[in-house]
Amino acid sequence: MKILKSKFENSELGPTFKTDSTFLLFGNKNSNLDSIQDAFPDLKLQRIKQTHSDIVVPASNQIVEADSHFSSNLKTGLLISTADCLPVLIYCSQTKRIAAVHAGWKGVANQIVSKTLKKLIETGSTKMQFQIWIGPHILQNSFEIDLDVMKQLESATYSLPSEKYSYQMNSKYYVDLNQIVFSQIEHATSSAKENVLIYCLDIDTKTDLNFWSFRRDKEQAGRNLSLISLY
Repeated sequence: MKILKSKFENSELGPTFKTDSTFLLFGNKNSNLDSIQDAFPDLKLQRIKQTHSDIVVPASNQIVEADSHFSSNLKTGLLISTADCLPVLIYCSQTKRIAAVHAGWKGVANQIVSKTLKKLIETGSTKMQFQIWIGPHILQNSFEIDLDVMKQLESATYSLPSEKYSYQMNSKYYVDLNQIVFSQIEHATSSAKENVLIYCLDIDTKTDLNFWSFRRDKEQAGRNLSLISLY
C-alpha cells in the first residue's frame, strides 16, 4: 500500500483527476445534480440513499439505501454527497470497475471502505489492483469528538496505536479519519502490498469555505457532490 499526494486540476465544480480509464470530481459548493449534468452531458448519473450504513450495492437506476455502490458501466457517474464526511472513490484495474463510497465517522466505524474493497475482491478483484482517492473532508484539527465516539472509532482501527490517529486536549479528542481508513484498507488488502495506491487531497471542509461543512454551517449546510466514472 502506497499513500501518495496527487496533483488535482481545479474546476468550477471542484478538484478533478483523470487517468487513462477514469474521471473523478470532488465537488465543492457549486456541485449539484444540474451543474454536474450540464458539465458532463454524456454521463448517466446514479445515486444512492445514504444513511451512514455499511451497505455496499451494485449501482442501479433505482435510488436504494446504501453508502457505497460500484459499477463496470462506461460513462456512468457514481455519485455520493458529503459535508465533512470522506468521499472515497475506487478503481480496480483488474476488473475495470469503479466504486463511490460515503464514509462519515459512523461509516468509518462501520468499516464501509474496507467492506467495499472486500465486496469487490469477492466478486472478481482478486489481484487487488486498486487506486483509491480520498477527497476533501473534515481533517484532524477540526474533528473534535467526545469519548463515546472515540471508543467506536478505536474498535475499527485494527490495533493502530492511538498516537497515530488521535490526540487529546482537555476532555476532547481530535481524530485523523484518514489514518483509520488507511489501516482498514491495509487490512482488507493485506496480500496486495504495492498493488494498492491511495491518493489524498488534504482539504479541510470545515475551514475551506469553498466546500459545505455540517460542523461549520449546521442546518444551513448543503452537500458537496462527488463522482467517479469510466470512459
